[in-house]
This record gives sequence, structure tokens and C-alpha cells, in this order.
Amino acid sequence: MNKEIGISVKEALNNNLLADTIVVAGERGLDRIITRVNIMEVPDIVNWVKEGELLLTTVYSIRDDLKAQERLIPELDRRNLAAVGIKPGRYIKDIPDVMIDAANRLNFPLLKLPLEVSFPDIMLPLLDEIFNRQAAFFKRMDDAHRRLMEIVLTGGNLGDISTALSKSVSNPVLIKDDVFDTFAKSQNFEDELFSDFKLTEHKRGIKPIKTVGRFEYYTCNINSNRINRIVLPIISDGKIYGRIFIYEETSPLKGLDYSVLERGATIAAFYMLKERSVLEVETRHKNEFVDDLLSQDYSQKRSAIERGPLFGYNSNKHYAVMAMEINFQKHLKPKSEDIEITRIRNQIIRILDNIMLESQKKAIMGVKSENMIILLPIDNEIKDKKNKLCQIGEKIVNRIMQDIQDITVLMGIGRVYENLEDLSKSYQDAKKAIAIGPNITDKKVVHFDDLGIYRLLYQQIEHEELIRFYKQFIDPLETYDNKRGTELVKTLETYFECNGNFKKISKKLFVHYNTVLYRLNKIQKIVDINLDNPHDRLNMEMALRTKRVIK
Repeated sequence: MNKEIGISVKEALNNNLLADTIVVAGERGLDRIITRVNIMEVPDIVNWVKEGELLLTTVYSIRDDLKAQERLIPELDRRNLAAVGIKPGRYIKDIPDVMIDAANRLNFPLLKLPLEVSFPDIMLPLLDEIFNRQAAFFKRMDDAHRRLMEIVLTGGNLGDISTALSKSVSNPVLIKDDVFDTFAKSQNFEDELFSDFKLTEHKRGIKPIKTVGRFEYYTCNINSNRINRIVLPIISDGKIYGRIFIYEETSPLKGLDYSVLERGATIAAFYMLKERSVLEVETRHKNEFVDDLLSQDYSQKRSAIERGPLFGYNSNKHYAVMAMEINFQKHLKPKSEDIEITRIRNQIIRILDNIMLESQKKAIMGVKSENMIILLPIDNEIKDKKNKLCQIGEKIVNRIMQDIQDITVLMGIGRVYENLEDLSKSYQDAKKAIAIGPNITDKKVVHFDDLGIYRLLYQQIEHEELIRFYKQFIDPLETYDNKRGTELVKTLETYFECNGNFKKISKKLFVHYNTVLYRLNKIQKIVDINLDNPHDRLNMEMALRTKRVIK
């Protein structure tokens, strides 16, 4: 990081940049970094000093102020100065013990400067060295930035970026793309490190042992060696698009390494946003194609057919429409919601691609009315097309719910129609299967043909007559049940399930035979029907099924 662009106190001493200066106290703090030099001429110097400074002084301004001498070292330490160099002999005979004690207590370097050496003799070579190091730092930063930008501008990928970062920081690097749920390793990223990375992906929520800026430090065991795993989030516009994993296998990160990695995170974010923009454009065109193809408007449909080859559509094949409704069970944070949903959809698309590859099918996928749509080609030679479609559908839903947590998936499958003009009918079939399926079955995959009589009832779902029909026969029974805590509606449903067999009804409801008889008589009286009459019996059964549709 930029505050570390300088030279440590220890290096300055070892390189003879401080003349014959000696360390009086605070030896444990010699790794502090000097980034600038200042001279103390006034008593309130602590108000003007800056972090990383080496403060040179004769203590003239506070030579007679014992309280100020006592406060000086703690105040400089609190402001994160690198060290203080005191020149005794002219204004004070020796460095005060109170300063030495404070410096040792705080591990703050306290240096004794030679009387015969002037401040400029110390400042000039030290500042020259700091300037050279800072110039070299920014040159290396500029070189690293140029290399990273060249990778992106010349068609490189995240693997190239991770390798370039690895070479710059001399440690293995992996970049995880959270949007596409993919990763890219540097060339020196070993299998043992990858095993640790995969383990961390299943153990989210572990707190880091320390943080340095945005860098989070964790420990891990690699080949019986304990090393640091460092994680840097890739952020743009306040949203996390991915993470950079650095394993300190070769050497600890230094100031330049942090800056290069932060620059790398910016470049990686740029690359991810570019890839996401490309995906969004492709997805939009594909969704428009699917929307036009499934439209009931003839001109839109013909337009889609003309550009169909661009999306893998073959007008000579017959297609069935699968519609998937995806529900998120967990609460998504507002800032990350769209990224998380995009990541899950991309993961679903990869699952679909793999299943289509296994099934040797070239499906077309898109999104229409919040549902994911699959246009699946089906061979004419297959006799039981419905069973084949359901097998593929169940394979898709099971794989998705197995691989992705916290979501539920419902799939509706439409019929296969021979005429292209009827493809929109298959889509309408699939939508009806999703809408009605959960009300009549626990299955996650429902074919339109499995809806039975509900296919007809659903056609009337907007009609007031259907609601009036329900209210005439079932509403009075529900009102009676709610007021008296009875189970007339349940008894009626069981009556039809058991084909009117009183013995089976009583066994299924765990009640006495006479109780069943009493309830059925009460039903007939309340609704004014006769269950021995085929016409009344049909009305009651249809009304029960209507309840499932309008409810």
C-alpha cells in the first residue's frame, strides 16, 4: 500500500543513510517505514507531523518542559510516525529517561544522532533513497497496470490476469467469478491449493484472522505447511462480482504487492463487467427470438423463423416447450440480488447445457415472463413423446435442485405440435401446467396432459360463471365447516376418492360408518342435492375440482 512506499528504519541504519546514528530505545519497532522527514522547531510540532515521518530534533523547544518531554513519544506513536532522531549535547546533555522508557514501552524507535552531523546531511540521502524507491514503485505499478490492460484489450481472460498477478506478487493466484460461478487459476496453482479453495467455497462465513485494508487473511494447511490464504473482493459500484485468492506460498505480501493486486481487482472487475454486458446483449437477443417464436402474431413468428438458424433453431424439427418457474427461498441482500440471480441462472444454463449434451439434444433456452423457457426438439420416431419429455424434465429439475441450494423449481411441459404455427400452443400448455400443477399434485414436473379435467376448467378461470358454480355447491359446506369445526368438504372429497364406498370412507377418515352416513346426509341437506342422482353427483365432483382451480 502507498503508505509503505519508503524505507524501514532498520534498512536506513544498515545502509548508512543515517550517518553514525545509534538506536537508544524501541528496537522492536525498527520495521516501521520512513516515507518522509521532518524537523521539530516548535513545541506543538505534534500538530504538524504526518504518518510515516522520521522526526529530527535537538529538543530545544521543550528542553525545559518536562511534561512536554514526557508526552512527546506517546504522541508521535499515536500519530504513527516511523521514528524520532534526537541530537543531544548542545541544548540537552542526554536523552531524557522518560523518553527512553516510553519508546521501549511502545516499541517506538528512538535514535541518537551524532552532534557533528547536520540535519541536511541526514535528510538529503534519506529523501533521495525514498524518492528513488517511490519512483521505482510507481514505475512497477505502471508496468503492471499496462500488462493487465493489454491482457484485457487483446482478448485475454481471467486465467491470463491471474497468471500476470501471480508473477507480480510471486505467489499462486486464483480469481473467482461469482456472476458466472467460474474460476481461473494462475499457471503455478497446484492441486493442493485448489483443494483448499474448493473447501473454502463450502465454508463461507468464517471470520478472517486479520484484515489489511480490503484484504482478508485466513490460514490453511498445504502439504503440512501452515500458510496464509488472502482474499480480496472484486468490487464495482458497491457490488461484489468476485474474489481474488492469493496463497502466500513463496513470500509474504509487501506494499507493492497490495497495490498491484488492488489494480488487478479493478482490471478483473472491468473484464467481468464486459463479459456480463456481452452476455446481457446475447441473452436479450435470444429472449426476443424466443418471445417472437412463441408469439401468436404471425408476422413476429415468421421473423423469428428467418433468424432462427442464428440461435440453433431448425424449422424442420418438432419442438416441445418446457417452462421453469424458479423460486428463491433465502432472502437476498438488495445490493447483491441481481448478481446472485444472474449467477444462479448462469449455473442453471450450464446444467441444462450438460444435460442436453448427455441427451444429444440441441435445445434453445431463453426467459419469457419471468419463466425460463426450453425449446426442446423431439424426434418423430419416438412413440411415447410425453414420457420421454417428462424423463428429461425430471432429470433437469433434480439436477438443478441437487446442485443449487435455497431454490425450488417447478416445470411445466407442453405438448408436441407438428405445425410450427402451433408452437405457441405448447408454450400456453406449459404455462397452464405450472399454474395448475401445484394444486393437484406434489410433482415438480407436470405435463399438460396430466392435468386431466383441469385443462378444461382452467379455460374458464376468468369467467364469473365458474366462481358462481363453485359457490353454489361448495361454499355452503365450507361455511358450515368453518362455523362448527366439522369436515363435510373433506368427507365429500373422500366420498369421490373411494367411489362412494362407505366402509372405505370410514376407514380412511378414521370415523364410524354411521358418522359417514350422517355427514353425507347433512351435505345433501345443506346443498339440496341427492348423491344417488348421477347429475347431482357430477355437479358436486366438478365443483370440488373447480375449487382447486379458482383457489
